[in-house]
Amino acid sequence: MHLQRKLDKKSHQREEEHQKEVERRDAVQQLSRLPANCPVGNCSAIVFPSNLMKHMLHRHAIAGDTLNAEIYEHRPLTMFFNPTGYEHGQNYCVATLLYGGQMNKPNTQPGTSCMSLPNPDLFHDYHKYANYLPIMMMVCHCTWFPQLSDKRLESEMVAGNASTSGIYVLWLTSPATTSKLYYTLTIYDRSYSYSHSVIRMVQDYTSQQNPTMVTELMDIGKSNSITIGKQRERVIPMELIIYETPVKSKVHRNSQKKLQAMLPLAQDLYAKQSMPRAKLVVKRGIYAKMSATRRPSSDSTGASAMISN
Repeated sequence: MHLQRKLDKKSHQREEEHQKEVERRDAVQQLSRLPANCPVGNCSAIVFPSNLMKHMLHRHAIAGDTLNAEIYEHRPLTMFFNPTGYEHGQNYCVATLLYGGQMNKPNTQPGTSCMSLPNPDLFHDYHKYANYLPIMMMVCHCTWFPQLSDKRLESEMVAGNASTSGIYVLWLTSPATTSKLYYTLTIYDRSYSYSHSVIRMVQDYTSQQNPTMVTELMDIGKSNSITIGKQRERVIPMELIIYETPVKSKVHRNSQKKLQAMLPLAQDLYAKQSMPRAKLVVKRGIYAKMSATRRPSSDSTGASAMISN
């Protein structure tokens, strides 16, 4: 009887897993396959979602100082951002990332787990990334002025101050996915004594890539930069973590209200279980008189302390 229940439970679990797999396959088939403009400002290419990986690797991964790296879930990626040479209002790609799910677990790759469409027709050795998700880290040199309600004043302020602005908006974009994909971006100051982190969702590259529409801008001005390399370049250290689900803490934390309610009980319990203290009676007696001109000796026979129960 017990064995039969175990078999029934395993059979039920297999049916649930099969049903979830069918749902994931249906969801990935519902993803749009319509092309869209490349999110990079000076690129006029119109790219299909299934071809964004190929376009990214062969067009933007080799451009300038662009970082090209594999990235895995909950695996921090350290990088440096050079905030020079960016034209105001133009979208640039500063990193081409290949997201492969959990490290050393091929079945978690987005194309295999039905999180995203696979990437066919990759050239050379890139075919191993057929089931990875292409992600582009974008940056735009902009100002705070788009937050003004007076658009005429905004235009005047941008015209006079755009070139001197030191605000850079960073975001991640990729083809559409069947589930949300999050990232945490941390920016450090020059001495690594201060950091600023944000948690965001990776955006669909087919949606509008206009950083002025973002309500929370990250000010990473040049004052955060440090100097590295023989060329003495001013760069900003950053750390990026991508994940599908946040890691929950194993430590259970009680609420402040619950802790306040438990405090009297803890105090009462401590009073009952604390060990009794022994009473000490100290008796002092003077056994000899000391001359006013005599120095005290190092021997402590002049006074004694007795402990009695």
